[in-house]
Amino acid sequence: MAIGVGVGGSTFQNVMLRKLEDDGMAPAGTHGGAHAISALFTTTDDAELRSKIVDAYVFGLRGVYGLYVGVSGLALLMSFLIRRVSLNRSLRSEHTMHT
Repeated sequence: MAIGVGVGGSTFQNVMLRKLEDDGMAPAGTHGGAHAISALFTTTDDAELRSKIVDAYVFGLRGVYGLYVGVSGLALLMSFLIRRVSLNRSLRSEHTMHT
Protein backbone atom coordinates (compact mmCIF):
# COMPACT_ATOMS: atom_id res chain seq x y z
CA MET A 1 0.00 0.00 0.00
CA ALA A 2 1.27 3.46 -0.83
CA ILE A 3 2.41 5.39 2.21
CA GLY A 4 0.14 8.34 1.40
CA VAL A 5 -2.93 6.12 1.22
CA GLY A 6 -2.04 4.34 4.46
CA VAL A 7 -1.34 7.51 6.41
CA GLY A 8 -4.36 9.30 4.96
CA GLY A 9 -6.69 6.38 5.67
CA SER A 10 -5.42 5.97 9.20
CA THR A 11 -5.73 9.69 9.87
CA PHE A 12 -9.27 9.76 8.47
CA GLN A 13 -10.37 6.77 10.58
CA ASN A 14 -8.87 8.12 13.80
CA VAL A 15 -10.10 11.69 13.41
CA MET A 16 -13.58 10.55 12.42
CA LEU A 17 -13.74 8.13 15.37
CA ARG A 18 -12.68 10.91 17.73
CA LYS A 19 -15.53 13.09 16.45
CA LEU A 20 -18.03 10.24 16.81
CA GLU A 21 -16.81 9.54 20.35
CA ASP A 22 -17.13 13.22 21.24
CA ASP A 23 -20.72 13.12 19.99
CA GLY A 24 -21.35 9.86 21.90
CA MET A 25 -22.11 7.92 18.72
CA ALA A 26 -19.16 5.56 18.23
CA PRO A 27 -20.67 2.11 17.64
CA ALA A 28 -19.18 -0.59 19.85
CA GLY A 29 -16.57 -2.74 18.17
CA THR A 30 -16.12 -0.62 15.05
CA HIS A 31 -12.71 0.74 16.03
CA GLY A 32 -13.31 3.65 13.70
CA GLY A 33 -14.37 1.61 10.70
CA ALA A 34 -15.85 3.90 8.07
CA HIS A 35 -17.70 0.94 6.55
CA ALA A 36 -19.62 0.38 9.82
CA ILE A 37 -20.54 4.05 10.00
CA SER A 38 -21.59 3.95 6.35
CA ALA A 39 -23.85 0.98 7.08
CA LEU A 40 -25.37 2.87 10.01
CA PHE A 41 -25.94 5.88 7.73
CA THR A 42 -27.79 3.84 5.09
CA THR A 43 -29.98 1.95 7.58
CA THR A 44 -31.26 4.90 9.60
CA ASP A 45 -33.93 7.43 8.72
CA ASP A 46 -33.16 9.71 11.67
CA ALA A 47 -32.19 13.09 10.18
CA GLU A 48 -30.23 14.19 13.26
CA LEU A 49 -28.16 10.98 13.30
CA ARG A 50 -27.47 11.25 9.58
CA SER A 51 -26.38 14.86 10.06
CA LYS A 52 -23.96 13.85 12.82
CA ILE A 53 -22.51 11.08 10.63
CA VAL A 54 -21.96 13.51 7.75
CA ASP A 55 -20.34 15.96 10.19
CA ALA A 56 -18.00 13.17 11.36
CA TYR A 57 -17.03 12.39 7.75
CA VAL A 58 -16.35 16.08 7.08
CA PHE A 59 -14.31 16.31 10.28
CA GLY A 60 -12.26 13.29 9.18
CA LEU A 61 -11.63 14.74 5.73
CA ARG A 62 -10.58 18.05 7.29
CA GLY A 63 -8.06 16.14 9.40
CA VAL A 64 -6.58 14.47 6.32
CA TYR A 65 -6.51 17.79 4.45
CA GLY A 66 -4.79 19.50 7.38
CA LEU A 67 -2.22 16.72 7.61
CA TYR A 68 -1.32 16.90 3.93
CA VAL A 69 -1.23 20.72 3.89
CA GLY A 70 1.16 20.59 6.85
CA VAL A 71 3.38 18.00 5.17
CA SER A 72 3.38 20.03 1.94
CA GLY A 73 4.30 23.20 3.83
CA LEU A 74 7.14 21.39 5.56
CA ALA A 75 8.38 20.07 2.21
CA LEU A 76 8.26 23.62 0.80
CA LEU A 77 10.33 24.95 3.69
CA MET A 78 12.80 22.09 3.35
CA SER A 79 13.17 22.80 -0.37
CA PHE A 80 14.77 26.13 0.51
CA LEU A 81 17.61 24.21 2.15
CA ILE A 82 18.64 22.57 -1.12
CA ARG A 83 21.95 23.91 -2.40
CA ARG A 84 22.10 25.43 -5.84
CA VAL A 85 24.05 23.20 -8.23
CA SER A 86 24.87 24.26 -11.75
CA LEU A 87 23.91 21.70 -14.37
CA ASN A 88 25.71 23.67 -17.08
CA ARG A 89 28.71 21.34 -17.35
CA SER A 90 30.26 19.46 -20.19
CA LEU A 91 29.68 15.74 -20.28
CA ARG A 92 32.72 13.60 -19.60
CA SER A 93 31.95 10.01 -20.39
CA GLU A 94 33.45 7.03 -22.14
CA HIS A 95 30.12 6.31 -23.78
CA THR A 96 29.48 7.85 -27.17
CA MET A 97 26.64 7.74 -29.66
CA HIS A 98 27.27 6.11 -33.03
CA THR A 99 25.24 7.45 -35.92
